[in-house]
Amino acid sequence: FFSSRRRHTRLRTVTGVQTCALPIWIMGEYGSRGVKFFLVHVDPDLTPEKASEHAREFGYSCPVVLDRDLSLAHRYDIERVPAAVLLTPDGVRRYRGRIDDLYLALGKRQSQASSHDLRMALDAVLTGRNVTVSETDAVGCYLPAVSAKE
Repeated sequence: FFSSRRRHTRLRTVTGVQTCALPIWIMGEYGSRGVKFFLVHVDPDLTPEKASEHAREFGYSCPVVLDRDLSLAHRYDIERVPAAVLLTPDGVRRYRGRIDDLYLALGKRQSQASSHDLRMALDAVLTGRNVTVSETDAVGCYLPAVSAKE
């Protein structure tokens, strides 16, 4: 998962099991430009079978990772889901936060997004520019509690 011999930009999308906000077109558009996607689930009770079923239901063909102990979420400072983390091939975090501003707050959906934060970050990284806005606040549910036995 973390050690790849291929040189590519990696994007981890951290999500809960009920919804998945990463538009499928973004995977096609940026996957063809060398971006590798991972779908990371933070639900501690999610089975590998249910995670795979969820990915198929939403049309995702990227690897699915279960982050039951929230170690990945904590490593990349994820507090709410859905959220995206953009890493360079050498593991440097270039962006963390929302995909876009379609949701301004829980239950407050715009008719269309006006700021495409993830897309802007991807475009900057892929063209060798600095990411202007490297962090945004994701709008969504807080991470689930993980029991002490885990």
